[in-house]
Amino acid sequence: MHPKTQLEMILSSLPNPSLSGYCYRSVDHSSLYSIDPPDALYSLGPGKSGQRYTPFGGPPALYVADKAVTAFAEGTHAITSSLAGTIVPPAPVVVYAVDVSLEHVLLLTDNDILNALGTTISELQGPCSFIPKKTNRERTL
Repeated sequence: MHPKTQLEMILSSLPNPSLSGYCYRSVDHSSLYSIDPPDALYSLGPGKSGQRYTPFGGPPALYVADKAVTAFAEGTHAITSSLAGTIVPPAPVVVYAVDVSLEHVLLLTDNDILNALGTTISELQGPCSFIPKKTNRERTL
C-alpha cells in the first residue's frame, strides 16, 4: 500500500462509478438499542474504537455488504470464529436492508484498481496492523 500522501492523489485519478440499490447491514442488538432513540445508520462507532478499515479516531463509517448473508457473517464474526475453531452462538443481531445511492464507489475487487493502489486482496484480507490491542484493564472497564 502506498503512503497516505500518495494515496490521496491516486484515489482522485481512479474510476469511481456510482451505485444504487440495496445493501445490508448487521448490527448487534445491544448496540442498536444502546442509544435512544435507536439509530440504524449510526456511523460513529468505527472511529471511536478502531475497526478493520477505520483507524482509531478515523472518520465516520457505515459498513454494509451486498448480500444479507455476508452482513450476517461479518456481524456475527462467523467466518473468523469458525476459522479459529471456536464456533460460539452469536449474540442477537439485526440485519436490515439500506437503500443506497452512492456517487463514488471504490471497487476493491478490480485488479487494475488494486494495482494502482499498490495492494492485493491478500493484504486487504490479512491481519489489520493499526488496530491497537486492548489491554486486560481495558477489557474489564
